[in-house]
Amino acid sequence: AGLGCASDLSLPHVIRFAFRPQQHQIVYVTARGRPRVEQRPRGELRVHLRNGDSGATRTLLRRWIAAQAKTMLLPEMDRLAQRTGLHPTAVRIGRQRSRWGSCSSAGRINLNCGLLFMRPALVEYLMIHELCHLRHLNHSKRFWRLVEEHLPDYSWREAELSRSWTQVPGWLFYDA
Repeated sequence: AGLGCASDLSLPHVIRFAFRPQQHQIVYVTARGRPRVEQRPRGELRVHLRNGDSGATRTLLRRWIAAQAKTMLLPEMDRLAQRTGLHPTAVRIGRQRSRWGSCSSAGRINLNCGLLFMRPALVEYLMIHELCHLRHLNHSKRFWRLVEEHLPDYSWREAELSRSWTQVPGWLFYDA
């Protein structure tokens, strides 16, 4: 089953992250030269495009969000790995349509860049969940005991995370 997302697929005029509360006003500019996203003072994002190509705009914004996710989520994963003593071999950021995170048998953890739209408590839960998969690559009782050992109040977070897909803007995953 897919994550779903908020139903609005139109290009945004504002991007609001909940993980690290930030708001970015977007200004679309037709310009010569290379298409790019320019971060300006006071949270403004200037999106430079050659023409009004919404596909290219989505690609630029998705790449910008992936870069922001690396900057914000990777240090948090490192902090939680230190706290739990569970260390992945690698952490990757992606734009998966079907899951918030995953853990491979080789110890690699994949995180969804859409987590930036989630509250910190939910991101913490998801990361600890994936870190615990490094020890138990299943959802056995031992796995859930380990999650609870590191996050005693995990159950409300699990329930809220499964409902939180509506916080992610649709354009991040789907084209209009």
